Amino acid sequence: MSDYKEGANLDPGTAATLSIVLTPVDAPGVSLGDGASRIRPGRQKPKCPPCVSRSPSPTQEEIVTFEDIEIEGFEDNEPASGPKAKRRYRQKGQDWREICSLKSPAAFQKWLLENEAEIKPARWAKKRCTTTKAGRKRYYLCNIQGCSSELEVLYANNSDEVHVSFNCKDHVHSEEALRREWGLSPSTKKEVVQLWEAGIRKPRAIERALKSKTITDFKHRQLVCFLGKLRKNLQAPVTSIINDLQTWCSAHSVTQPDAALDGDLDNVYVMDHNISVQTGGFAFFLSSRRLLKFAAQALTINVDTSCKLKWHGSSVLFVGVSDARGEFFPVMFSVLSSETNANYVQLLKTLKRCVEAITSSEFRPLTYVGNGDVLLNKAMGEVFPETRRRVCWLHTRKEIATQLRRHEREAQSSFEKDIAALQLSCDQQQFEVSSLLMLEKWRRQWPTSGFIDFFEEHFLADNATWFEGFDDVSYSTNKKLASITNEVRNRHTFREQLPLERFLHLAVALVREWSVRARQTGELVRTVEADEGLLKAACQLQKRQKTMVNDGNAIYIPSGDRTLVTVDEVATFETQMHGDADSFDAFIALRMSLWKVVDLADKSDLSQLRCTCPTYLQRKMCEHVLAIGAAYSLFELPQSVWNALPDTPDGKRKRGRPRKHKPAAELTF
Repeated sequence: MSDYKEGANLDPGTAATLSIVLTPVDAPGVSLGDGASRIRPGRQKPKCPPCVSRSPSPTQEEIVTFEDIEIEGFEDNEPASGPKAKRRYRQKGQDWREICSLKSPAAFQKWLLENEAEIKPARWAKKRCTTTKAGRKRYYLCNIQGCSSELEVLYANNSDEVHVSFNCKDHVHSEEALRREWGLSPSTKKEVVQLWEAGIRKPRAIERALKSKTITDFKHRQLVCFLGKLRKNLQAPVTSIINDLQTWCSAHSVTQPDAALDGDLDNVYVMDHNISVQTGGFAFFLSSRRLLKFAAQALTINVDTSCKLKWHGSSVLFVGVSDARGEFFPVMFSVLSSETNANYVQLLKTLKRCVEAITSSEFRPLTYVGNGDVLLNKAMGEVFPETRRRVCWLHTRKEIATQLRRHEREAQSSFEKDIAALQLSCDQQQFEVSSLLMLEKWRRQWPTSGFIDFFEEHFLADNATWFEGFDDVSYSTNKKLASITNEVRNRHTFREQLPLERFLHLAVALVREWSVRARQTGELVRTVEADEGLLKAACQLQKRQKTMVNDGNAIYIPSGDRTLVTVDEVATFETQMHGDADSFDAFIALRMSLWKVVDLADKSDLSQLRCTCPTYLQRKMCEHVLAIGAAYSLFELPQSVWNALPDTPDGKRKRGRPRKHKPAAELTF
């Protein structure tokens, strides 16, 4: 358990006055007193012998400050040292004003050409692209140097509409900027294309070839940029590989007659595909029979649209399942040309249909863990209506940290501390009560903060499933899924412009590797086993002999170093936990003062014990459950752990360095 304490404030130190002591001199050296040697320029100061007396303290007339010294070549008002570097803060974002809403991307391209005709000779150049919950945003910048005009184009997720916004900055085109030529000259570009077609494609080799022809009106960076555009233009676009992809998916489909006769459960097949030659859209899903059988055992399914790879602008998503320990096992490799609700529905329906066809039983996972994507949540509700949808805590914390960057450090620290305490709620009722108290506290301390309304709208009204006690079968993060995605990105080198044949070869090899891992694992773990640290903590808890209260429904254990809890404290605890608390801080302090252990199986199964401590919420096992289970004879603490405990009242080693071992001669047997 972590204590919630305010951080210490460091008081600035007192600035000391710096002064110079001037003593009269009669030679090029400076006298150090009677009997002291002189220091001449270019020579080091000799060490003073012990017998040499020091000069007396300087008088007030001999002490002057830096302001009294005039140095030739410097002005009086110039500081002795340079100014301190100013701290850089995040600048205010631009003010975007929506100027039009178009029905489709094709209509936007037509509008863009018409707008470029009005601002000639300028044109709109693509600057960057970001992905948001509302959809994909692309930014266009005026290509004239010095012009700050920008466009923000939003491709909506829930429709084909395109929303265009302007940053309200007029076009500023100077004559010098209009006369300036960008990039390589047309004649140089022609020569580079000829060298490219001749097989010379390295920048240094092309540069030497151009200089041999006395063409020097270019820079190396300009040549590299032009070669990058040339390579991208000459490479086959995605639309040209649609036919090849259609042929490959049909040949490797699981519906082929050869697939039905195949006895190898690790062979990879295309479980379903949807490829349109007219629109260029496609979606296909790879898996094996063993992976589908493995997925049928799971109670938790993990899909995260933020943990993905890219291939020719298409999204590569991994769908997987988790066991009771939180280990992630990918079971399906999916490639989607666009992240739409229809593609997500097809992905989830393919997974459900294939699992049910392999196992001949209904596939109904209890929990889905994702990043809160609106379209994916909607698709999950259509395919798995009874599955509970949980939002990953890592994504929630990351988005909250992004919104808090503009706040002061004190407010930022207080917001983060309160949200971390709220995230440790052990059930839905406690989460709702504590969130209301927290909002009251925030509005009282920071009434003008815009973060409060943002947090209430995005993380309390919507997506309010990111706390630890949301359920008992899933974990609060998708960090294992993100780890596997990063591993695949680094090890298998899934580049965005990877050729089709190489991409499919790597995809099949990766899915087969997943299938082999599932074969080695065997079955998913359904129960959590205690490690050595929890076993030791349970033995220490029993050795301390804490006084607990059992009211018939639950057992209440005092937290921390406390050893006693009374019936009145339990009654106060239950009353305030149900909404009778005065403040958020008092609620959290009381929440962390007692741990409540509930038995759901009437002393018959250790896995049916539940605890409200943070360790159990995060690991699905704690020392309190083990100690109560041992008291109920549901579990026996190993004798080896008892023997390893120090001979102290609480079973803990004293602070400080352990005592050294005795010599071998003094050991007794």
